[in-house]
Amino acid sequence: MAVVSANVRAPVQVISITPEERKYRVPWVILTNSRSDGGLTVSGSLPAGGTALSVGNDIDAFAVVTHYGSITLVDETDSEKLWHADVFYGTRSPFDICTADLNLNPLAFPPKLWTQTVKRQKALIEDNAGNAIVNAAGDPFDGLAQDVSETIQYIQKNQAVVDEAQWDDFADSVNSTTFFGLGARMWKAEKPNYTVAFEGNCQAYYVCTYAFESNHDTWDLELIERGLRARPAAGQPPAIPKDPDTDQRAVMPVNLAADGTELGDGDPLVTSTHKHAQERNFAQLNIPTSK
Repeated sequence: MAVVSANVRAPVQVISITPEERKYRVPWVILTNSRSDGGLTVSGSLPAGGTALSVGNDIDAFAVVTHYGSITLVDETDSEKLWHADVFYGTRSPFDICTADLNLNPLAFPPKLWTQTVKRQKALIEDNAGNAIVNAAGDPFDGLAQDVSETIQYIQKNQAVVDEAQWDDFADSVNSTTFFGLGARMWKAEKPNYTVAFEGNCQAYYVCTYAFESNHDTWDLELIERGLRARPAAGQPPAIPKDPDTDQRAVMPVNLAADGTELGDGDPLVTSTHKHAQERNFAQLNIPTSK
């Protein structure tokens, strides 16, 4: 029929305590009032999984119920049964500490955040003083690149549903507003992914992982202004320039000024920036946007 009483029957037993791990065992005694009562009935009267240790003066906020040991029938009469059970406690993670009072509802758990550093190659066109890197004739070197360190920001959260259409729309987009401390167009979104999990009552939910890669120079495309054609003068149609000494048309690209005319020897290289990725407000994904 039901549990009549459930009480701790002996002091907390310490299995081990180290800086990284705590393990405890707490013996319980339970009385039920029906011959039909079994171990599952008894387990329902014990501290739930994730409950912090608090028995008399023995309190450890960093240890929670991890599992039950044996639930054993030790005596019975026509109408009552006496049971012994062991409740085991183990170290909780910082994430568990934040969720101790959420009744183990996975949809109420706070998102998890972590990062990964990645190396990416970046076109090298200037030295550390901002001067163009060119050869003795003033032409840029082809294919110069340098390694730069960037960050992948991961966010994992539990959701009741996923919006695949929204995810497709946000895939490979860049942030339109400040996101984790960087300005617009400095983060690029990957398409999120998920796994299906089940809570205690077998209700499915989705563990969704979002990933964003930073680029401190923005994800815009920066190109050196070069081409086979140049404008003879600002506003005039472009044409293949001629060598003034030989009167032969150029067969190699020439460096261009901002107005499309040929760049003079010794003039700093000109670059142009092109926005190619779509902008999205990442806050619309209902995820954290800062630490």
